[in-house]
Amino acid sequence: EIDVSESTPEELRHGRRLRNPKLSKQKILHVLSGMLAKRLKRQETKLPFRQYFLSRCRLDAVDRLFDPVGTPEQQQDQLIAWGICILAGIRHYASEPDFLAFLLLFEGRITDFVVRENQTMIQSLIGYIEAVHPGEDIITKQVFFYNLQKGVRNKDKKDYRGNLSQLQQMLPTGKPEILVDYRNLLVDDLYLPSPLAYTLRLQHLQEQVEWSLKLKSAIRAEASEAGTISYEQIINVLTTAIFASVDDEDMARGFGVPGKDLRMESEVEVESFLLRLQDANICSAINAVELEEEDL
Repeated sequence: EIDVSESTPEELRHGRRLRNPKLSKQKILHVLSGMLAKRLKRQETKLPFRQYFLSRCRLDAVDRLFDPVGTPEQQQDQLIAWGICILAGIRHYASEPDFLAFLLLFEGRITDFVVRENQTMIQSLIGYIEAVHPGEDIITKQVFFYNLQKGVRNKDKKDYRGNLSQLQQMLPTGKPEILVDYRNLLVDDLYLPSPLAYTLRLQHLQEQVEWSLKLKSAIRAEASEAGTISYEQIINVLTTAIFASVDDEDMARGFGVPGKDLRMESEVEVESFLLRLQDANICSAINAVELEEEDL
């Protein structure tokens, strides 16, 4: 269809009908995941994903979405059609974690690292439970739920009436002592995910968007009129429990200098600091395994 809407990126607007490549859900995700992997490998994550994506819809791009055929005009039309189809697919399937993650990335509300962790967090959670209960696939519902609270960040008892209660509703009915296969409860499939895996991934995206907004707001609130902030001010901001995952290495990266060179009076431009700070996974979804005596 013709698309000259202002909500569509200018590079993908078109005043004539284009052939629809009719890409499947799996194909769209394959293309997007491939782009994500290349960005991470080549350390190109500072460039907004929107710009990165649109740059690959040009015929002269070194790394195009795909290799078109025909005349130069036909080839450019094919690239635009692919770009339009992929963007439409992201929006159409945005109720699903895989595509919602890329939509949020396209809008600049989360980073590549959040998307990658969202894709792998269920497998990481399975690995967490394996480490605590080696060789046991069948455990009680109560034990599983306890490990869920311990293993997934932001799932403590203080959150019981929020996200945690939503997860509890995804568990099989019955007494806490009933046996469950935790692998079956955590099936993460593109077409048929388990309710628990689906909910965990959606919650993770919501939490990351909210966490990022709070971090940016807190840092910007301390900025001077010149738009700068000192190392001492940042330390004071990050002492809040919600930002406990940000460590000295992260702050040094934000300043763009080795940690040993940081001084209390060191200053940095706020937006540059935030851009560099978030160029890594600074708020992991899955906690590290800490075996307690009863687990040993």
